[in-house]
Amino acid sequence: NQIVIPYQLNLIISVVFLVGMTNAINWIDGLDGLAAGVVGIISSGIIVVFLLSNQFGLILLATCTVGTCIGFLFFNFYPAKIYMGDGGSNFLGFLIASMSISSTDFGITTINLLGILLLNFMPILDMLVVIIERYNSGYSIFYPDNRHLHHKLRRKGLSHKKSVLTLYVFTFALVSLAIYAYTI
Repeated sequence: NQIVIPYQLNLIISVVFLVGMTNAINWIDGLDGLAAGVVGIISSGIIVVFLLSNQFGLILLATCTVGTCIGFLFFNFYPAKIYMGDGGSNFLGFLIASMSISSTDFGITTINLLGILLLNFMPILDMLVVIIERYNSGYSIFYPDNRHLHHKLRRKGLSHKKSVLTLYVFTFALVSLAIYAYTI
């Protein structure tokens, strides 16, 4: 279950993960309340992971992130009265990535890869789908468009709220699986 990674490779993977998750959370910030809710759900899962791994010093950061997201959602859920913007979504993405990396074992460079991937799978999936579709269409992977999962749900006929709530449920299910992965 455990993968041992050399220090230099671990460093490269960590930087790519930090940058990728920062951008992934920014990319899902396309509907009112989506990014804050998803980050709140992921952070709640990270709290449980920290409890399971006896990393009590890190629980405060994850708890503050959950509280911040919940407080923000009172004003950001559809119809939003305030918006997060790129600064907020980039900050939350960096926090999620940092906490996910911190959930690894500090003593040695081993990780629960499945757990980390499941915790962050919804934003990662959205990013991968968008990049692959843009590439296959001949566009730059950085070309802005409406290929995100939340846009696809809206085109399928779901309302704004139902699209967001559907992605919340999907994220919650994945986070639950991640917690299970940390227990095995």
